Amino acid sequence: MDIFKVGKYATRLSRLSHQYLNNELKKYSIASSESLYIVNIRELGNPTPEELSTILGFDKGHTTRTLTKLINKGFVIKQVNQEDKRSYFVELTEEGNKLGDSIYEILHRLESIISEGFEEEVLRSMEINLKKMISNVRGSMNE
Repeated sequence: MDIFKVGKYATRLSRLSHQYLNNELKKYSIASSESLYIVNIRELGNPTPEELSTILGFDKGHTTRTLTKLINKGFVIKQVNQEDKRSYFVELTEEGNKLGDSIYEILHRLESIISEGFEEEVLRSMEINLKKMISNVRGSMNE
């Protein structure tokens, strides 16, 4: 008997989603992990790297490396924090915003694929339950 079904299927869905995203994002020369930064920079406005690390759950070194890649590709720029010259904010360039539009389209297509054949009520219930599962795991890590 398979005692870890939920985790197994959640992991499988995550892997397949990343494969789909990576395939769709090839033409933009970015990986799915980099697209997370584009989406979150867009949604947060002009976050600091520390804010991105916290929200995305990556360490600061990973965030710095990813932002450097996105800066070198012309999708992100640094803006010095006028209140604290030692820190900076990141923002999307015009190209980064265009890429953000494309990423949102890809994410909407993926969401449609994942949710195909489900009633809206079932999808809402799954979302609530998945959020609860995430909260359970996070809570157990903070104990």
